[in-house]
Amino acid sequence: MPRTAAKLPPRGPPEGRRPESGPDRPAGTPGPPGPAARGDGRPGIAAGPVRDHGPYGAAAPRGTIHHMDRDNRVESLSEEECLHLLGTVPVGRVVYTAHALPAVLPVAFEVTADGRLVLALRQGVAVRRALDDTVAAFQADLLDAVTRTGWSVLVHGRAQVVSDPALHDRLLRTGPRPWEDGAGAAEPMFVLILPELVSGRRQLPLGRAMQQS
Repeated sequence: MPRTAAKLPPRGPPEGRRPESGPDRPAGTPGPPGPAARGDGRPGIAAGPVRDHGPYGAAAPRGTIHHMDRDNRVESLSEEECLHLLGTVPVGRVVYTAHALPAVLPVAFEVTADGRLVLALRQGVAVRRALDDTVAAFQADLLDAVTRTGWSVLVHGRAQVVSDPALHDRLLRTGPRPWEDGAGAAEPMFVLILPELVSGRRQLPLGRAMQQS
């Protein structure tokens, strides 16, 4: 004998809950109570205006609206300004690839009259191989932790170890000395970086930023 499916009763609202719409709820009848009107003892969420809690979670006065970076304190620098600022600091960081991983090395450097960077490093086969005829990045900055101001410059370009004897001898006399150099240190090697991409940013004081805005 074929089996017949049992007839289920019409599906209605859960027990104790008023229907939100339809013929079972007469027009004008209030809908279900909101979370704040619960009577079962469980906490609800009261309806009302949403307060802005500010960027750090502290409740702000009602009506306060926070803007991201309301006072723009970051100023982009031209290539000329970047090279000028690089000439005011003695140490930067060269970024290169070693064993398929990025490496960063603090180095003493100078900026030549034609805009090239001269890096002075201690002799090392691994560093020489990594920085000879490769694309490298160089970064330097001067930051004030108290006022949160300062600048940062980033240079991308092709690096090349100085192999010309005349240029090497001249740099030995007039060029920078390795940052970690000490008494009795071995003769340094020099690396030239020809800038191809130069970018920089300056963090302005708060008062000056507000005047410019």
